[in-house]
Amino acid sequence: MIKALNLIGNILFACLFIYLTSCASYRYKANVEDEKTPTLSDGWSQLDDSNYLVVHSGDQMMELYEVSFNENEKIVSGKLKPFVGLPLEYYNKIPDKSRNKKQPRKPGKTDKDAVKQIHFMLTDNFDLSSNEISFQLAEIRNVALSKSATPNSSIVGIVAGSTVVAFGTFLAIACSCPHVFINDGDEVKKVNSLYTGAKASQLERSDLKKLPDYFSDQSSFSLTITNEENEDQFTNMVELVVVNHDENVTVEADMDGNIYTILKPRSSVSEEDSDYVLARISAKDESSYKFDSDVADGLSTISLEFQNPLREKTGKLVMNLKNTQWSGYVYNEFSSLFGSKYVKWIEKNEDKSKEEREQWMREQGIKLLVEMKTEEGWQQIDEIELLGDITYNSVVVPFEIKNANQNVEFRLKSGFRFWDLDFAGVDYSKQDELNVTVIKPNSATGNKGEDFLDVLLADDEVYMKHLGMDSSTELKFEGLPVSSEMERTVFLRAKGYYISKQEYLGKVDRAKLKNFKNPGELSRFSQELYQNVFYNNLVTK
Repeated sequence: MIKALNLIGNILFACLFIYLTSCASYRYKANVEDEKTPTLSDGWSQLDDSNYLVVHSGDQMMELYEVSFNENEKIVSGKLKPFVGLPLEYYNKIPDKSRNKKQPRKPGKTDKDAVKQIHFMLTDNFDLSSNEISFQLAEIRNVALSKSATPNSSIVGIVAGSTVVAFGTFLAIACSCPHVFINDGDEVKKVNSLYTGAKASQLERSDLKKLPDYFSDQSSFSLTITNEENEDQFTNMVELVVVNHDENVTVEADMDGNIYTILKPRSSVSEEDSDYVLARISAKDESSYKFDSDVADGLSTISLEFQNPLREKTGKLVMNLKNTQWSGYVYNEFSSLFGSKYVKWIEKNEDKSKEEREQWMREQGIKLLVEMKTEEGWQQIDEIELLGDITYNSVVVPFEIKNANQNVEFRLKSGFRFWDLDFAGVDYSKQDELNVTVIKPNSATGNKGEDFLDVLLADDEVYMKHLGMDSSTELKFEGLPVSSEMERTVFLRAKGYYISKQEYLGKVDRAKLKNFKNPGELSRFSQELYQNVFYNNLVTK
């Protein structure tokens, strides 16, 4: 019996490890003849006994209990009830590990057990308003496990029909910062985020994010800026930048908000781990590289080489990027080291200059560093600010070559699994003339009736304030140029900052915190957390 359970545990770990390191899904078929081997039905019951199970479908969320599993038809069945109380609190907020002193929620499960949760994201066609549910394994889109969850052999069955996407934490702690929503005619979609990483007034900055243009034949445009996080958000100004251009090119922006035409970027021809990395960054297909190389000496680094057959002296490095959800988890775990002193740490940091704070972000790999190989050696030519994890954003890094060679080489540096690189290419095409129109909002109405229009029109000391969760503002723009002969691309320029209202419990871990003065420590911390999740939490003990 013990050998059989160990075998299943080893297979479980192998399945999860292969998926999480290769971004592919694999199928597993058991062929164990020992009649004493636990069945998958037993495994699901054990899963129910050891964890809070939650099912999601669309915006619905319910707790699943009294679970059974039909092995022949691969159908999970169970009863439903509202997901409430302490488990919901832990879902919405990563708890301090010492918070286990309250009375048990119910016999057999303590407050500490409330953090043991497994969430199943089902396809969006389930009605969770009834008291019971049945679904096939293939109808599980993905699975999210809390860091303390205790999965067992039945997870092998889950992996066979779905994707484990949020190990170690919940999707609820993903990207902080304002979120942008647009109605595409059928539904309201979350399409991007604003000034991600500007977590203090000193770090206030503007960014230029591309938005989907669902109605390119119309001169009006509407969007909503929403605070979905436990933070206060301060937006200084907002405007649309509308570009009409030839349909043969795309237009993208650099970190300074300059807009470039991109014709046909060349993909990289070599990289140190070419087969692994190049296959993931050669096309915009969301098969990406997540900077998961060893960081014993600091940051995760990759070197890319591009052909330059005509020996051009200028070009544009084009990258399709976003931040990982894992990076949000890592920063949350780092913040929790301050315990109950976290708020005081936030207040103390108000005395630090922008330069000091940005230098720390640079050293820890929070910003993506871009270096280019020159005759004098590797030189940093740009750094990419946080972009958020909602969607991929294309970023241009212009470059010049003093003595052009046949190839041009770049080096990218990131904290361990902080960035998600979907594509990298070099474009040598000449810049086209662009028809650029800046559109100020015509109205800005808060969800409580506030009129924020005047405070958003100019870059000044006056802000639209979204204080706390569920604050939102709808903005409407008029007068966008419409052309039947040219393509239209819409960017949103916004400037602001935000301040976390998160609180933690427990004592300050001073011994561990002092290490974060060292460059690359947050990156090493990330790798240690990642390994801990694999070896200590995903495999049944």
